[in-house]
Amino acid sequence: MPDRHGAIYQPQPPNAGFSLLQWISTLAVGAILLTIAIPQWGHLADNNAILTARSDMLAMLQMARLKAVIERQRTTLCPTDDHTHCNGEYQAWHKGYMLFIDLDGDKARDPNESLIRVNSPIAPHIRLQSSKGRRLIRYQTDGSAWGSNVTLRFCSDPRPSLNRAIILYGGGRARLSKTLSNGKPVTCD
Repeated sequence: MPDRHGAIYQPQPPNAGFSLLQWISTLAVGAILLTIAIPQWGHLADNNAILTARSDMLAMLQMARLKAVIERQRTTLCPTDDHTHCNGEYQAWHKGYMLFIDLDGDKARDPNESLIRVNSPIAPHIRLQSSKGRRLIRYQTDGSAWGSNVTLRFCSDPRPSLNRAIILYGGGRARLSKTLSNGKPVTCD
């Protein structure tokens, strides 16, 4: 449509792009949000790794107790490096652990003793250790674990505030805890 001077008016299409200022503002806001979110994401990932490791161990303890009662055989749970033999290291549960029927009661797995379950190593920044001197856990045929009173400690190297524990009593029952049985914070050697 011509204007009053006779020129034909053609509307300009709206600018479909963003200005440089808009791009820089968006990137700045995104960078600020990432700066806030990334540390929280790491905390969440570490917390989930601790909770998963603790849940896996609790399930293994419950399985060991149940197997001992049902099969009327002693069961032994111990840390292992090779998924065949106990390694005897109370600080090495995070490398993996195994559960087996201990027919002869010697606290070592022999070729004729059934391997019930093996857990592979847990997350690299999570350590799992038992009380000093407690290199294995044994359940008797009545489901008790006398002589195996133990605190299993789950420690996050980058975030000690996430450390947790499982406390196993002689009667065979386990409980989850955020502290040691004496109320002190959970720490690993």
